[in-house]
Amino acid sequence: ASGGLAVAVDVSVPDPNGGVLVPLGLVEWRLERPVLRAADGSEFAVIPLRRTADALVIPATLLPPEVRLIAKP
Repeated sequence: ASGGLAVAVDVSVPDPNGGVLVPLGLVEWRLERPVLRAADGSEFAVIPLRRTADALVIPATLLPPEVRLIAKP
């Protein structure tokens, strides 16, 4: 096969030093994707910057200020 379409994409990568450490006990996994649940019932699907043995580091901008996370059910 030949041909195709050339595409240029600008990708914004968050600063890895500007992350929030979220314990794995607060993370629910759906189809291998991490989801956080807030006390008000809202949910946030997140893309972590990195994972440690017991936590995810997510960009600080993914969560609203003063959000209170709850443990997975």
